[in-house]
Amino acid sequence: MNSSKQNDSKQLPIALILGTGHCALGTIRSLKANPDIPIIVMGNREKGLAQHSRYVDDYYPCDQNDLSNVYRVLKKIDDSYDKVIPIPTGSDFWVDVMINSPVEFKHFITDLKPHYSDLMKKSVQQILAEKCRVPYPASIEIKNKDDLGTACETLEFPCVVKPVSRASGTVPFRIRTYKTPDQLKGGIQGLLNECDFLASDLIPGPDKNIYTYGSFAVKGEVKAEYFGRKLTQRPMHFGVAGIAESIYDVPQLRTYSTAMLKDIGFSGISQIEFKKSTRDGKFYLMEINPRIWLWMQAAAESKVNIALAYYSHLAGLREKKYHQSGKCMFISGLSMFDNTFREKDLTWLPYYLKSRFTRHIYSIKDRRDPEPFRIERRRFLKKFIRKTIN
Repeated sequence: MNSSKQNDSKQLPIALILGTGHCALGTIRSLKANPDIPIIVMGNREKGLAQHSRYVDDYYPCDQNDLSNVYRVLKKIDDSYDKVIPIPTGSDFWVDVMINSPVEFKHFITDLKPHYSDLMKKSVQQILAEKCRVPYPASIEIKNKDDLGTACETLEFPCVVKPVSRASGTVPFRIRTYKTPDQLKGGIQGLLNECDFLASDLIPGPDKNIYTYGSFAVKGEVKAEYFGRKLTQRPMHFGVAGIAESIYDVPQLRTYSTAMLKDIGFSGISQIEFKKSTRDGKFYLMEINPRIWLWMQAAAESKVNIALAYYSHLAGLREKKYHQSGKCMFISGLSMFDNTFREKDLTWLPYYLKSRFTRHIYSIKDRRDPEPFRIERRRFLKKFIRKTIN
């Protein structure tokens, strides 16, 4: 695409996909339900896949480790087009970049609010859950050694520990379980000066008990909603979706989620994750992601195209009413490989066999858009051969 002040008043706004990973690729494919939407991609080049999609009109590489470079590229895009709708994908990083930008973007159309940056913090999510009477596991924010001591004395073990936000801190995002207070102290004591943590009671139950309420909302009013659940993860128990599926309406998830979205007047796309406890049967809030999530394309295949609903609203297009129908399964081949050979676990196998008899999509493979899969396959084979030789 020629980037000299592209879209005039007759052309649809540019969809700027922030991120180049699997999530970005699924977003691009969802948006192409409307073939007239022009799409550009911005993000790291090295491991990216989304920029190779046949649906992408232009690509703007940047170094995500250098924020000054990120903002220079964003400013270049802002100067090049008349109307741009930025769509963060993949991680909280891009949401944080847009909210905390020191640069004014004159041509970006967005509904991201400053307080969404706080919403990404687990401690803020806990307060919101308590206010809206949503079950939340007993948790303690750990900022110093005194907090660590309190956590060791009051929490039940095993417990789960995670950084308070994926978008902040110098420690790479990680989730760990600790079986004893001594293990907890040994695991994070040396990292307290680098990152704040949230320690929570472990919610008992398998991966298939993790449910998603995905939605697009405007000022707290949900315009499109989707229900799904994870079946496996990568890595198992505390990772991203490996295999996931659409499910039927779960009224309790709607009640909890809409209450929280309404309370903060949320506008945009969100994924709210719950886990159903095998101990008491309650749904406990796990996290709120104020952005697109990895397997959102399964929602589009189930007749709830949340990415398109979001874009259409900001572009001023006629908004369609969405009603979830039909089953769809999401499958990540890389996840199945890792579960099998790294974790020695075949939990994914019956779910994969089930997918052979229902509608399904892959995280990368798509015969209508083949290049990303070809590139990923070549990378995987090179890496596999190199590790085998070594």
